Amino acid sequence: MEAKTFFLGKERISSLKALNNGRLKEAAIVEFKILDQEEKVVYKKAKAIKLRPGQKITLRETWQPEAFHGTFYKVSAVLKSNDIVFDKEENGFVVINKDALRNGARIQTKGNKIIIDEKEGLILGVNYYESKLGELMWVRPNILKIREDFKAMRGLGINFVRIHYHHSKWFRDYFSQVVKEKIDPYFQAADTTALPSKRSLRILDAIIQLSQEQGLIFCMDIFSLVPQEMGNPIGWLGLKERIVDENKISTQKKFIDLLAMRYKDVPGITWDLWNEPRLDKNDLDILKNWARGIKEVFRERGDKHLITIGDDLSLYLLDILDYACVHTYEPAEFAYIKGLDKPFIFQEVWNEAGCSLNEEIKQKEELAKDFNASLETQAAGFVPWQWTRQARLWDNASDSEKWDNDLGFYVREDGSLKPAAEIYYSLINSAKKYKVMELK
Repeated sequence: MEAKTFFLGKERISSLKALNNGRLKEAAIVEFKILDQEEKVVYKKAKAIKLRPGQKITLRETWQPEAFHGTFYKVSAVLKSNDIVFDKEENGFVVINKDALRNGARIQTKGNKIIIDEKEGLILGVNYYESKLGELMWVRPNILKIREDFKAMRGLGINFVRIHYHHSKWFRDYFSQVVKEKIDPYFQAADTTALPSKRSLRILDAIIQLSQEQGLIFCMDIFSLVPQEMGNPIGWLGLKERIVDENKISTQKKFIDLLAMRYKDVPGITWDLWNEPRLDKNDLDILKNWARGIKEVFRERGDKHLITIGDDLSLYLLDILDYACVHTYEPAEFAYIKGLDKPFIFQEVWNEAGCSLNEEIKQKEELAKDFNASLETQAAGFVPWQWTRQARLWDNASDSEKWDNDLGFYVREDGSLKPAAEIYYSLINSAKKYKVMELK
């Protein structure tokens, strides 16, 4: 089975697809429920179905309450035959609430310090893709799973989540221009225009609101995975054309204009313009001019969120950026950075591990070493890469994808905690106490 939900006015419409992949005609019962954020059932219906071998059907249910009494609802569909559960699908939806969106943490800078809700603090975060879908979360998200992940982060003491935004049309351009294959039906929901559809914006709204409800500062890398109108859809390469082609920059600015107008009054957000440009230092002026132009659009529209670039080059761009970001295996190697006028954080720290317990224990030890080393620098934050194994679209067994998958430090595919997650919880608590003692 496959379930999804969407709004139509004040209605909530749920769509469920069921397939009989057996050789016999089957009769079953589909039990459909909607639960509020307290897990109370607010809608329930059962429907009998019969499927011929190979037959696929789509069921739709419409729920139209007099009013929504919460900001999150869980959707559950169970397929039963003779009281035996054959399949189960769960998802959820967010009711966008302006008051909820305004409750995010205020993040500012003062000198080389990060200020969170008007107090000096540390960014203690994680890089994130949804733990089952990876980058596919931007096409057909499981909102329930994202909420569960964010709740787990809050329980861990994390206060910052960084996510790579995949422009929806990028998926289409990637398949047609890079993979050179017809787009799979799974991706038919992807946008056909460079600027996001209402559907894509609602996905982004939901993710931002879910992060804020859990007290997480939301950081989004904007221009790494872009459609052809904004850059090159090939993927994770620097590809300087995106910052020199005026037509592409014009489309980028239209997207920034949209983001700024939509989220300028929403606290708890910081924008990362580009992940790992990988440019020569000779191109710093080009990168700086591009970043200045993008930042100006944000500021002209009243968006005052902190802006950075996810790369060591950001250390040389602090006359434009609000803080710098370092990506590294060894935070200790950056102890030489002193006396900056603005903060820097360790935005990606890498500690890969295979699937064996011995490797996972080594990962835990490396994470602890790197975290403690970061406290001995003037860094204002520590953000490991990444929440879980994630290369769902690119999982092609290449060396680079194996490396990226092995960097997941928090949960395994079955949802169980890895040793590094347990030590990270202890390290975060220790760091908070360390910061309080330091301030005294």
